[in-house]
Amino acid sequence: MFEKTAAYYDKFYNFLDYKTATENLRSVIDSHHGSAGSLLDVACGTGHYLEYLKKYYQGSGLDVLGDLLEQARIRCPEVPFYLGDMTNFDLGKKFDIITCLFCSIGYVQTVEKMAMAIRKMSSHLNSGGLLIVEPWISPEQCWTGRVTCDVAEEADIKVVRMYTHKREDAMSIYDIHTLVGTSEGVEHFTETEKMGLFTQQEYLLAFHAAGLTASFVDVELFPGHKYGLYLGKKIQVA
Repeated sequence: MFEKTAAYYDKFYNFLDYKTATENLRSVIDSHHGSAGSLLDVACGTGHYLEYLKKYYQGSGLDVLGDLLEQARIRCPEVPFYLGDMTNFDLGKKFDIITCLFCSIGYVQTVEKMAMAIRKMSSHLNSGGLLIVEPWISPEQCWTGRVTCDVAEEADIKVVRMYTHKREDAMSIYDIHTLVGTSEGVEHFTETEKMGLFTQQEYLLAFHAAGLTASFVDVELFPGHKYGLYLGKKIQVA
């Protein structure tokens, strides 16, 4: 996903207030690990969260798409970014906080890979460290039969994204068509976004299996993003 449209990713989300979302996130972190000093943002995308988190933590980012990381490095040139898959990365270091936000965990698609990602993130936590995962919608929340149209306009570029929603078993699927218009002409891209639909029990089991405590908090980082957060504390070894 986003391999064709990474350059336009931020244009569709320029209305989001990442500064306020970061303050909401910091409130959660302060309540559960107030002494945290280092943070890894998994599936960091173009680095919007790290733009603000780096002010409070020694931040790092990881993403599977190099094109998104190129933009992240421009936004946060002093932050180390790593190319890697959340299910099998190995950075050779550990962190006090690991985040996986904006429903990115859904891109692993299957329960098995979700559990692998949680286990891999847990392995990169310091003892007593905190994992924060913002989930994608659950199976009972999945909607179908809609057509969505997003429009982003700037002086020299117009971008339109239109997509339909459907569900296949425990997967939400979006067939996305993107039109990009500039003075040089109009380009058309098609992409298919597939995201796994995981239950609360599946998340909690994955956290426990990875050696983490597990809880769910009903917090909105952005207004209207009613996804909540799963929190896992790395069990300290005596």
